[in-house]
Amino acid sequence: MINKKNILLISFLAVVISLPFFMTTKASEDGNLTGYAWSDNVGWISFNYGTDIDHNGYITGYAWSDSLGWISFNSVDLAGCPSAPCMARYNIDNMKIEGWAKQINTSNGWIQLSFEGEDYGLSYDYANKDILGWSWSDNVGWISFNCRNHSGCATSNYGVKFVMSAKVSNLNSTINYCNHDSEIYPTVNDGLTVKLDWNYFSLSPQKGYTIQVSKDDQFVTNVLTQNFNGTSNSMWLNLAGSGWNEEKLDWASVYHWRVKVENEAGEESDWKASSFNLSRTHGSPKVLFSSVPSYFVASEEIEFSAQDKDENPSLTYNGSTPSYSWTFIGGNPSTSSNFSQVVVFDGAEEETNITLRVTDSAGYWCQKSKSSKIYLYKPPTWKEVSPF
Repeated sequence: MINKKNILLISFLAVVISLPFFMTTKASEDGNLTGYAWSDNVGWISFNYGTDIDHNGYITGYAWSDSLGWISFNSVDLAGCPSAPCMARYNIDNMKIEGWAKQINTSNGWIQLSFEGEDYGLSYDYANKDILGWSWSDNVGWISFNCRNHSGCATSNYGVKFVMSAKVSNLNSTINYCNHDSEIYPTVNDGLTVKLDWNYFSLSPQKGYTIQVSKDDQFVTNVLTQNFNGTSNSMWLNLAGSGWNEEKLDWASVYHWRVKVENEAGEESDWKASSFNLSRTHGSPKVLFSSVPSYFVASEEIEFSAQDKDENPSLTYNGSTPSYSWTFIGGNPSTSSNFSQVVVFDGAEEETNITLRVTDSAGYWCQKSKSSKIYLYKPPTWKEVSPF
């Protein structure tokens, strides 16, 4: 291996050569590595042909040299490299670029990107988005990735840039029609909750995101826009306090939504869009039930009613008369379609589960379940008595 001192032998005069014509041409593919490296022996090496570092740090794609041809960073081309690892990768822990690249038109076209125990391999300047340092090829010699390596930027301001881009994919919507009076999830109409989530990809942590919702798939008219800080890649849609669309989603409507994220490096993703369909024309039934007594004793009668303890009944949102479907595990009877039902548990099981499903005339239904212990004897009643 050539001694580090040989770096000083690189002619600084070489970099004053005018940049080749292809520097001004548009790259044929998108990639987050762009710009040019320089070799005294072969000239410019372009990274404007789709060289990319993915969210795991793996480098893929090709660079181009008029003298060398294509230089590959793809692992399939790097098999059999002089020393492991036979890949090209950005190490987020130490901000070094490790491994190999290869001139693919020759069997001995290996280009070493890192040198164990040395500091003159390739590294990343996070603040300026610059790849710094040198790589080595037995065929070519040293390759400089930035004019800052030899204080030559006043003469020729070249370099390879790495933008830690942010991307989103796999947008998903989860709709629940039966979260009435939820203390955890915000509702956006009668019992309706909508969760939006996506996958985030970047080597830089997510700093925040913007959500837009509209019936307009072009997001021009009547658009809800909400900005959030943080690393979460999901949110429960919350219209409370927004003043938008009377703070409700409309039934029987298709809504379009899109998300754009920003990472800690200050890079924003493109918008990624999806949609969800509220196919129902009104809210699904609100289920309430209670029992007297509230505890269950074997062989004693318990009356269940489709209303809460304050006698607020289960209800429908289309004005129809609700139908009821009860299930009493271990009870007699074990099922019922009545508004209220007296049930006796035989005590063969220590616990029971009671489920009430309420359905309206459109066939929309919601249900609630409750598990409870079955006592063999009436549980004791405790009364607070002051010691004074």
